[in-house]
Parts: sequence; structure tokens; C-alpha cells
Amino acid sequence: MAQERIIDSLERELGKLDQASQGISADTSRIKLYYALAEKFYSETDQANEQLHTDKALGLIDSLLESDPAKEIKDWLLHQQAIGFGNKGNYFSDIGDLPKALDYYFRALRIDESLGHLAGMERHLCNIAIVYDDLGDHTKSLNYYFRALKYAKAMEGKSAEADLYGNIATAYMDIHDNKRALSYCARALKIYEELKDTSGIAFVFGNIGLIYRDIALQQKDKGKAPAEIAEFFTAVTYFKKALAYIGEDGERSTRLINLGSLGSVYIDMQKYDEAEKYLLQSLKLSKEISDIYGVMSTSEHLSDLYAGMAKQKGITPQQKIAYLEQSYERLLDHKEAKDSIFNQDKTSDITRKEMSYEYEKKEAIAKATAAAEKRTQHIIIGSVIGGLLLSLVFLVFIFRSLRITRKQNLMIEQQKQEVEEHRKGIIDSITYARRIQEALLKSEDHITAHLPEHFVLYKPKDIVSGDFYWSSEKRGYWYLCVADCTGHGVPGAFMSMLGIAYLNEITASEQLLTPAEILNRLREKIVKELKQTGEAGESQDGMDLSMMRYNLQSGEMTWCGANNALWISSQENGASVIKVVEPDKQPIGYTINAVPFTDHEIKLKKNDTVYLFSDGYADQFGGPKGKKFKSKHLQEKLISISALPVSKQKDELDATFEAWRGSLEQLDDVAIIGIRI
Repeated sequence: MAQERIIDSLERELGKLDQASQGISADTSRIKLYYALAEKFYSETDQANEQLHTDKALGLIDSLLESDPAKEIKDWLLHQQAIGFGNKGNYFSDIGDLPKALDYYFRALRIDESLGHLAGMERHLCNIAIVYDDLGDHTKSLNYYFRALKYAKAMEGKSAEADLYGNIATAYMDIHDNKRALSYCARALKIYEELKDTSGIAFVFGNIGLIYRDIALQQKDKGKAPAEIAEFFTAVTYFKKALAYIGEDGERSTRLINLGSLGSVYIDMQKYDEAEKYLLQSLKLSKEISDIYGVMSTSEHLSDLYAGMAKQKGITPQQKIAYLEQSYERLLDHKEAKDSIFNQDKTSDITRKEMSYEYEKKEAIAKATAAAEKRTQHIIIGSVIGGLLLSLVFLVFIFRSLRITRKQNLMIEQQKQEVEEHRKGIIDSITYARRIQEALLKSEDHITAHLPEHFVLYKPKDIVSGDFYWSSEKRGYWYLCVADCTGHGVPGAFMSMLGIAYLNEITASEQLLTPAEILNRLREKIVKELKQTGEAGESQDGMDLSMMRYNLQSGEMTWCGANNALWISSQENGASVIKVVEPDKQPIGYTINAVPFTDHEIKLKKNDTVYLFSDGYADQFGGPKGKKFKSKHLQEKLISISALPVSKQKDELDATFEAWRGSLEQLDDVAIIGIRI
């Protein structure tokens, strides 16, 4: 009732606006009200109305963006558009259309990335990770969770950080890495307890219960009796703790999940009466809130339950048949729910036929039961034999299902081979692209008698890289730069090859340009060639870059940076220190209020070491706590190795990076160049 009153109030406010004068202020208020109503309908599981109001908001946003509003209004509208796309992604995720959900989430992410909206980026990355988790790609899922975690920490959003720890724990749980899963559960629980977030605490307790259930099942698979496995009882304790925190009137979706989990662990423990009690509660709640995933999952657990009860010793043949029939009924419920998720185009005629079929089947069972009660002992014996025949029919049904499954698996295997062939073709093409990219990069062995000693640490995240380095010698000067392009993989590699080509073109004349002049011209070319004007939906590509020009005779150096700093390791009072030369805080690409880049004249001493780098090394997650390496830590590492020969420095940096990363995926391309003066 309270929700209905809120919805009525919001609709009245919307009605007042419709009667008011038109204008940008009224339209922005309408957008807010549409989203507020969509959120309320979502909480009421009224997907049709939720989508209706989301689409109304998006339509109004499109109309306002076409009117070319002022920048402040435009940025606000773009973020509201990202919110709408996120809502669409949630809807398609809920109905099981995961590819379409990903499409909307990525569209929302691109918008909020262009705006630098941290909260939006964190939310979209988390949703993308959840979809990949549902698709079974847990490596990608963890990658996106850790990217989202970076933004949650940057915002100091404790609640979002705790949610992500819980989701990361779930992803590790899915790959049976229970040690890490428990570790991240502990991090989430600590924050939820600090925030006094009972829903969050219940979420973590439920996850811990699932982890202990998985540990227990591994022991059961090894032959240990359920009654002797302590982890089963620990799992039950945590599921009941979760239910206690949720309460009878708490969040129903979380409650039904924990009821189902508790029922399933009681099946594992062969405590069938307890299992049935909790699973029926879960099924009832799933139907009340139209949670089709809950119906599908709980029906499957109930089918397993009744199949297990049919195997009990000491039951009569009639009981065995009854349990098998119940198991079959629940299996049909599971299949029906599953079909409704993955085939939303069922017609009402098919639905009526299925309802009619179910009614006729139940009516036939009822008539057979009534007739059986009137039979003599001799007929009862015959009924038992008939029951055994029914069991045989049930087994034939299973056998036919297995045959169909085998045929489907064969088709899937053939499709998999076709996909693998396509994948191999794509990988071969990308590998060839790597050879082209490597040909454009200067070799690390590009060392002559007149060039200072130096090293290149270059570690692409994928086959090809969005980081590149470029070198050129001209009239006694040595130009060297490290650049970090938008993205990595194939998109980043295209941008890096463009960057190298443009740098070669800019420096081809006899004119001796400074680094700042080169960066200014490079920005002009990228903006012009990629047709960047700052409009929504166009290319936002560009790069961060650090460039030096070194006089090989005098040792003088001029440096300029676009978002990437220069570090110089030097000796002061017998100790190594890192001096930082700050860059211009703007990229090579379209920027509002762009200003010319600035040259820095650097005085160097003998044995100073100059470092040019991208941010991939410092941004890598890893270590015992799964944290970012960070720039400060990298500076400390460089200070500790600055006295070593540069080739040894490279080996030390590489070994440290790999040890820090451990089993986690490399998040970005890495490029560091060190030059000993």
C-alpha cells in the first residue's frame, strides 16, 4: 500500500507538469519523475510499467539533445541517458536476454566514461561483470569487478565497495576458489557491519553458506557420510543467520534465495522433511513476486528432493511411485520456467494447451487413485505391478531425453568447431596485425655508440597493444616518447599505429621541432582526421603521451607531457630520489578549452636515470590483498633499483610486476622506458 501511495503521488506530480508551461526546466523535471516511477515499478516487479516510463524518459532526452542545449544541460542529459540504458540493461538481464543486456550496459558505460562520471562507470562495470558471471565467463567477470572496484574506492563509496567485494566473492565461488571467496566475504562483511546494513550482512551470510556447502559437497564426493561433514552444519547456520537478518518482511528476492539454498543443503544432508519445508516456502515466494529464476531453480531442487525420497529404504512401492511422479512434475515446472526465460514469444494458444494438458493429467491421476481405493488385495498387487511399469515408462522417458540431449550435444559440438574455426581466423588476423605493429616500433636493440644506455619494458595486455613507443634521431637530437592510447587490444592498436604514422609525418620536414610543438601538431591531426568536435556519440579516441628531445652533444633535454609525467632518478646527499616533472593535464585529442602544450627544459647530471611510462604498471591489481600497485609503490621500486645497470632494472621491474599480478588478469598494456645519462 505504501508503494502504491508513492506511485500515485508521483503520477499526480507528473500530471501537474503536463498542465504547466513547456520548457527545459519542466522537461528535466519530467525525466526525473519518469525515472522515479520506473524505479518504483521495478521494485514492484511491474516490468511493463518500468520499461514504459524508462522509454518515455529516453525519448524526451533524445528530443532535448537534438535541440543542442548548453554544455551543462547536455552533460546532465547524457548522464540521464546512461541511467536509462542501464535500466534497459537490467530489464534484459532479468528476462534472460544477456547479449542485449550487455549491449545496453556498454552503451551506458561509454557515455559515463566520456563524462568522467565515476558512480555511473562503477555501476555499469559491475552490471557487465554480473552478466559475464551468468554467462560462465568468470575471468572476464572478475576483470570487470576489479575495474568497478577501482572507481568505488576512488569515490570512497563504502557501500558500493562492500557490494563489489560480495560479488567478487561470488565469482570466485563459481570457480570453486573457496579460499579467496571467503577472504572477499570477510572484507564485505566488515564494511556492512560498520554501515549497519542488515541486507548486506544477510547477502554475505548467504554467500558464506554457499561456500561451506561447496566445501562439504567436495568431501561428500570423496565418500564421506553427510552426517560426518561439519561444513554442512556450518552452511545451515549461515543460511539461517541470513534469514534472521532479512526477517519475515525483509527483501523478498534475497529471502527466497536463502530459503532455496537452505532447502538444497538439507537435500545434501538427506534431511528431506526440512528440505521440503524450506523449498516450498521459496517456491511460494518466487511465485508471489513473479521471480521466474526463483521458480526455475526451486522447482529443480524439489525435483531432486522427491527423486532422493524415492530412493529411501523402507518405503512402499506406492510411495516410491508417488515420489517419482512428484519429481517428474517438478521437473516439468523447471523446464516450463526455463523455457519462459529463453523463449518469451510463446503464444497464448500454446499456454492454454499446456494448462489443459496439466489439468487433464491431474484429473486422470485423481480418477485412477479413486478407483484404486475400491479394489481388492489382488487388484492392489496388480496396481503395484502397474506402478513398476509406470516406473519403467519413466525410465524410458529419461532414456529418450538422454538420446535427445546427446543429439543436441553433437550439434553444439559441431557449432563449437565452426566457432573455433572463425576464432582461429580472427586470432591469426590479429597476430598478423601484431607483426605490423612490431615493425612500426623501434627495436629495443636500437642502441648505438652515441645513444645513452636504455631499456624498454613493453608488455601488451592482448596480442596487440594500445601503448606504443617511438624514437627518431635528427641533426644530433634524439626524440623518444611513450604513449598510452584509448583502449587496448585491437582498437588501441589501430590508434597506436595512427599515432606512429602521424609522428613520422610531423617530424619528416627539416624543421627541428620541440616536443610541445610536436604534441600540438599531433593533437591537431587527430582531432581533424577523426572528425572530433565534442558532439555526443562521436569518436572520443586519443592518447596520453610523454616525449623528450635529448641533445646528444650537450646532454640538454627538453620534455613535454600530455597527462603522463616524467620521473628522474638522481642522487642527493648520497641517497637516490625521484623528481617528478608534471605534465599538462590534457590528452592528445579533443578537449574543451584546449591550451598549447608546455616545454620543460631539464638539466641532467651524469648517472641520472630518466623514466618515460604509461599508467598500466601502476594500475595493476594484485598482491596479497588484491590492491592496485600505485605510482608511489613504483617510485619506491625505481629508487631501490636505480643504481643497477638498466638491463637489470628491466628484469627487476618485469619480475616484480608478474609476482604482484599473480593469478589475476593483466588489466592494461604496460610500457616503461628508462635512460641512463
